[in-house]
Amino acid sequence: MAIEITDTKLTYVPIREARVMSGLRIVLGEFAIPGPWHEACKGVFHVKGLDYTRVRSSNEGASDAQIGMDGTQSELIAWTGQSSAPVVVYDDERPRSLWNDQLYLAERLQPEPPLIPDDPHDRVTMFGLANELLGENGLVYRVLTLPEGSALTGGSVARESLRVDMERSLHEHRASRGAREGSTEPNVR
Repeated sequence: MAIEITDTKLTYVPIREARVMSGLRIVLGEFAIPGPWHEACKGVFHVKGLDYTRVRSSNEGASDAQIGMDGTQSELIAWTGQSSAPVVVYDDERPRSLWNDQLYLAERLQPEPPLIPDDPHDRVTMFGLANELLGENGLVYRVLTLPEGSALTGGSVARESLRVDMERSLHEHRASRGAREGSTEPNVR
């Protein structure tokens, strides 16, 4: 017996219902294929052991697969002031659509296990590397927004550009860590 993608059903509440609820709610959208930011956000709250209500990203009666076409995310925009997901809302606090704001909220709601290092240098490294991956122009963003014929589909120019950027970021990280630990390795860009 084969398991089909439609065999797994999670419950997502409409935005109208989520707006009047209390507690932790995450706007994820009902997508058959998981996205990296959605999965990372869910992972943070899973590790923290925090339960949340899954919320659709489109208007009631519209498909989340329309991703905002024809005004299908007007309810999300009215609630959160923007149209992306994931968005984390806790009680009547402001909606959080940025990964670092979501992480800080999770840390505040459940301090254990800590996901943000206490050591200032480790914290800078963690946030710096996470931003290189998850930030607006980070690696994940750039890979997902590459045009047809690019690194994902075999284009060598885009693939080489991503490789060079990641090597530079890793070199800078190693150089700054070495300087902090007393290494004489130069910080070359």
